Amino acid sequence: VKIMDEMPPPELMVTVEQLTAIDYTIKAGKPPTADFAVYRRHGARHLKRMHFQAMVPMPGGAFRIVEMLGPSTLEEWLESYDCLTTALIMLNAVRRPRLAAYRAHVVRLHTQFGPQTWGLLYQAEFRCRGEWMEHLRYKLVSEHNQALMKGTVSPFDSSMPWDSVWDRAINDATYWRNEFEIPALMIVTNAQRKSDVIDGTK
Repeated sequence: VKIMDEMPPPELMVTVEQLTAIDYTIKAGKPPTADFAVYRRHGARHLKRMHFQAMVPMPGGAFRIVEMLGPSTLEEWLESYDCLTTALIMLNAVRRPRLAAYRAHVVRLHTQFGPQTWGLLYQAEFRCRGEWMEHLRYKLVSEHNQALMKGTVSPFDSSMPWDSVWDRAINDATYWRNEFEIPALMIVTNAQRKSDVIDGTK
């Protein structure tokens, strides 16, 4: 309420279990993220994992169809991300502008490359929150310590580390280019033969 001026609407309110899970990851030093296959609006109602098929890049530049766990559309992703936003604001882990910018970044990529690349985009986004952000935190802490040793000012806030991580992740052009934009371009331009896309499960 202090940050948003009002309580979140019922569909964006997180359950005690959802909030506790995020709080636990933060205290454990892990990225404060969630698996959107289960972290959704009305969390108590959705205990089953969602499945959908998507094309993902494989070694050698080929693509294959795999069964993925998670939101099958951008709209479903937004529902889960907005719930995660509620939790992160309540826990004072990430500031509202960073959360909004990350959301807008994913929407922008989806608009640019189209819904046919959604599976790839969700994979890149999920790996960013679950894996890459941890790497970025270590990098930011290292940069912060070096700045202190040199007696220079560091923008990193050690009391709110994930806020800086969220900001760095949004602006990490190399990550998004390699993990999404280049393979997405191959999909939308039909650069791969149909024979390169085979059935499979993840």
